[in-house]
Amino acid sequence: MENSNGIDRLYADLCNKLRKMGKAASFCQLIKSAVSDLDRIYILNKDCNIVPDLLKVVKECRKNNCKDPQRARAFLETYYVQKSECNQSTVESGDLINLLNSALSHLRVNEQLQFEQFDSFASSGIESLENLFVDSDDDVSDSVSESSLLSDIYRERAGCFYDLGDHKMTIVESIRAIRYSKFSKVKPHENLFLLLFCISRSLRHLNQWQGATNVIQLSIKLLRASHLDNAKKSVETMKFVSLLKEIQMGSKAQGGDEIQLNLNSCLKPGIENLPTVFDSISDTLTNTSRSLQLKWQEDRGRHLIATKTIPSGSTLIIEHPSSWIVHPNQCHSFCQHCCREIKNLVPCNECSSVVFCSVECRNESQAYHSFECDFINMLTTSKILGDMALLCYRTVCTMEFPLLISHIREYHRLAEEVKQGNSTSEQMFRDKFVLGLNESSKLDSSCYNAAFAQTTNTDARVGGDLLKRSFSAVLLTICLRLAGYFENSEEIESESRLTVTEELIASVLLRHLQSTSCNAYGINKVSGSDPRRLQVNDIGGATYPIISTTNHSCNSNVYRFSVGKVCIVKALREIQSGEEILDSYGPHFASNLINDRVGLLKGQYLFSCNCSACFEDWSLYAKLPKENPRLKCTNCGNGTCTKKKDKFVCRECGSELDSTKLLKTVTECVGQYQAAKQQLLAANKDSKIDYKQIEDAIAEYGTVLERTQKWPCQVLIECQETLKLCWNLQNSF
Repeated sequence: MENSNGIDRLYADLCNKLRKMGKAASFCQLIKSAVSDLDRIYILNKDCNIVPDLLKVVKECRKNNCKDPQRARAFLETYYVQKSECNQSTVESGDLINLLNSALSHLRVNEQLQFEQFDSFASSGIESLENLFVDSDDDVSDSVSESSLLSDIYRERAGCFYDLGDHKMTIVESIRAIRYSKFSKVKPHENLFLLLFCISRSLRHLNQWQGATNVIQLSIKLLRASHLDNAKKSVETMKFVSLLKEIQMGSKAQGGDEIQLNLNSCLKPGIENLPTVFDSISDTLTNTSRSLQLKWQEDRGRHLIATKTIPSGSTLIIEHPSSWIVHPNQCHSFCQHCCREIKNLVPCNECSSVVFCSVECRNESQAYHSFECDFINMLTTSKILGDMALLCYRTVCTMEFPLLISHIREYHRLAEEVKQGNSTSEQMFRDKFVLGLNESSKLDSSCYNAAFAQTTNTDARVGGDLLKRSFSAVLLTICLRLAGYFENSEEIESESRLTVTEELIASVLLRHLQSTSCNAYGINKVSGSDPRRLQVNDIGGATYPIISTTNHSCNSNVYRFSVGKVCIVKALREIQSGEEILDSYGPHFASNLINDRVGLLKGQYLFSCNCSACFEDWSLYAKLPKENPRLKCTNCGNGTCTKKKDKFVCRECGSELDSTKLLKTVTECVGQYQAAKQQLLAANKDSKIDYKQIEDAIAEYGTVLERTQKWPCQVLIECQETLKLCWNLQNSF
């Protein structure tokens, strides 16, 4: 925190200096009125001598962001305290694992084990296990060494995974604990027998009867050779003999059949089964339904329009982010690269700030993490930088320097030609830098154009906001300089001003610091064992260039959720041809008062909402009648029907509608809907549920309601919430 506070103090000093000189208001106005982000960076670089102090703070951060075995020991001690304070019936193994993960992140882990050799404990696995022992006491490491710390952590992780019922990970962590402990063949330590017992129990649960038997027989042999006192030997031997009897009974009952362990299968999360995009994939929008079309207009910016009727429940977009982060409070629980929850923790080789689910993810992350590794603590803890500075930093450093420079120079060249009235340049500028299209006229999430084109809302920002973001952009540029991002980084390391090239990069960073505040999305993880009390936790943030083209409504017609770092957008109701795709940026009319919605949207996203719910000031869910008195006219589709005797008459077109006929279709679907809802509410991780069938039943009922009921309506809201529950449950169990 010290280095991030140093950054915050530098910014506070800059503001105080401007105030004392009586220039605070005028300087903010100067930044505000600047023609471009490049001009803002130029003004700050020229008029404020901040680079030398920033260099000093960032270099100091580099010295303090390294592995620390003492901190690992401190986390382990905290773990022991919390474990002892928990009752056995209430111990939360997941929470305890997070503490162990934090301890592990502060140590260097040079993984050399090949777990395929342990897949058959009935034969070669036992030999591979014995090969982890050392020949004599002389080889045993000191109790305070990093190796011993690693062994303690892995041993405790094995116990936690056993409590969670994850027996493959229990075996993996036990093997690692044995490897790092360097147990002596001559004088085996009692911890070895604890780990061997853990392995044999887990093998039993996995129906590895012969393998479990072999591990027990090895354990008994080692017990006889150990220097434990006779009483301890007797207790340990009885444990293994008792377990052996259970194994023999289980093997006899199930015929002794065994399957391959495949321990490597638990070392990297599997690829989730993503849904199929409705109506095949668009030729102009990556991983997006061809039933959506990108449009642009002055008052709505980029937005998506349905080109045909889209059924409720349809998958519209499956988007991989152009850049992403895991939040600091989740950085030891989720993989920094794939954003999946971690079981097999692989720390960064250099810093203690990020962890990965596999060596593969760690290797792939080097495209961006190599530039941030030294500074990531500073980038994620400074109040001035905020939550999205690291995301902006990654957006830039994932682009190769020459390509990024070429991009920004072309942007300024074409912008200048547009000012001079060049119509050809205007079309090129609009396609690439406003719409974000690539050379094939496609909006592609993996192409930098798409991220660069995200709106900044600069005109709506005050001068103080732009000054703070400009300061942050200069700081991030200094980090890139010291990380070796620039082709001549070593030559300019001590420069007291940003170079001309660095000013260009800083202007891009300033652009992203503005656009992410309006266009970044949370990466969410749904958790909980009770469908009625699921928690949606924000574990990271990302930029999704295609999804960010959707505008907001307080009564949206789509819903998005995360699968790892992939974001999926589905239709919440039937969307008609020509209708705009409308997402929710957070507030919903059913649960948030209009003044609260207006304040949130104006404060964070810098716009005023004019959706129907806001324009007509719809009531909250609790204040809506349970039985909707407002029925939709099935003739004109817009008017509200009022009851006259046994008929309903449309106020708009005057049509008379038979109430029995009008509500018949609702009655026909309600039974299937209620059955589907009850299945969801009774679900747990072991339930065998056909989620697709349930989704179809809910979506069909919702479509019938939409055709007969007028918004706002309790039953429509409840149906949509049930559909959301269906999607969330699939990703929580």
